[in-house]
Amino acid sequence: MTKSKIFLILSLGFLGGVFFASFFDVEFLNYFLALVSVMVFVLGYRNKIIIVSVFAILFFSFGIWRTQSALENISQNIDWDGRDFSGKAVVVKEPAEKEHYDQLIVRPDNLHFKVLVQVQKYKDWKYGDEIEMRCALEKPENFSEDFDYRMYLAKDNILYLCKKGEVSKTEEDRGNKIYNFLLKVKNKMEDNVNRAVPFPEAALADGLLFGGDDRLSDQMKENFSKTGMTHIVAVSGYNVTIIAEYLILAGIFLGFWRPRAFWFAVAGIILFVAMIGFPSSAMRAGVMGTLVLWAAKNGRLANAFNAIIFAGVTMLTFNPLLLRWDVGFQLSFLIGFA
Repeated sequence: MTKSKIFLILSLGFLGGVFFASFFDVEFLNYFLALVSVMVFVLGYRNKIIIVSVFAILFFSFGIWRTQSALENISQNIDWDGRDFSGKAVVVKEPAEKEHYDQLIVRPDNLHFKVLVQVQKYKDWKYGDEIEMRCALEKPENFSEDFDYRMYLAKDNILYLCKKGEVSKTEEDRGNKIYNFLLKVKNKMEDNVNRAVPFPEAALADGLLFGGDDRLSDQMKENFSKTGMTHIVAVSGYNVTIIAEYLILAGIFLGFWRPRAFWFAVAGIILFVAMIGFPSSAMRAGVMGTLVLWAAKNGRLANAFNAIIFAGVTMLTFNPLLLRWDVGFQLSFLIGFA
């Protein structure tokens, strides 16, 4: 059995565990599987197939445990619904502009969840702002039976909404310095595009470069949806491949040997994905792009299927809730497999 097949079996075991725990109640299954694994290993530790099977079961159990831990974190913070919060919070993601208001994702001090806050439009809200907030926290409600909006937010640890509250900025630059710098670079690039290209073409250009449809008008979004073209403003492997190729050429131009130019390109991919906010499509493309570059650096052919699987395992290890409750994650990997 080759290393590639062993990797695939173990990865599928983990993915199976995440899938199983996302859809079914498996409270005691994990302990049972761990016990079975130990017994099978003791009985057949000299058989390579049995050993791989045992580790596959253990990886399956790990996927279950990882998903259960994430779900328990949500259930432990459900006692704030309807309660008044008064205190400070920090904006942990770049604000989103809506038609009649702005949206802030904030983390209240000394609490272990995030809040989605609606604030007055046209104020200078930025990532890293510290705010003073007084608000009655509300649990998100699902708009329909087809879409679980509450869990869609909860996958990012956003457990409550603040729709009508008193919010004022008290301090700036409380966020991560590196991420704050990357956002400033991105905003500067967007400003340059907006000065060179008129609206609405500028909004489309920004979406193609940095991903996302927040900049598009409602009419343009509807037109893209009707024609099945919404995917063009999602960051994909195409964007990452172009960036990687230019970064390798830039590294060689700056005097790096090709192996060092590889690390230069990898660093650039990571910074690009961070700059646009770690969307699922960009993370998947970033992991796969890095694997392809690594294969080229070592003179090997990249296994596309294993690369996609590895990207999925990496992302779900950090956040197993993506598998069921992130449509962007699902579509990104379906497109990758296709």
